[in-house]
Amino acid sequence: MANKSRKVTIYNNVAGCDAKDDTTYRIITGASSGTCYTFDRNMPGTDCAEYTRGGWGGPGGCTSGSLLPKSALQKNGNGPACTFYSKEECGGSSTTTVDVCVDGTAIGLDTFASFRCS
Repeated sequence: MANKSRKVTIYNNVAGCDAKDDTTYRIITGASSGTCYTFDRNMPGTDCAEYTRGGWGGPGGCTSGSLLPKSALQKNGNGPACTFYSKEECGGSSTTTVDVCVDGTAIGLDTFASFRCS
C-alpha cells in the first residue's frame, strides 16, 4: 500500500544529508510497503521532486539523469523503517533506519542502489 506521508530524500554528493551549493537531491514520496525500488529506474506509484544547487533550484521533475545517493533521509510519518541496499533489486549489504540520515560512506559504500520500506 502506498504511503504518501512516507518521504525518502536522496543526496548525490554529500555523506550526511546536508545539502551543499553543488548538491542535487530528490524527494520521493508514496513508496509502497514491501516494494523494492532501484534508483535510476522507474518507480511506479511514487512522486518525485528534484532540487538543484543545494535546494535553491526546484522543485522540478526527476528528469536530470542519474542520481545514485551517497546519503538518504527517510521520513515515514511515524511508520515503519526503510532499508537501503548496496545493489540493485534490494540486494547486497543493507542498513535500516527510521527518521535519521543513512550515510553510505559510514558503512563502506560509495552510493546506495535501491531501497524498500516496511
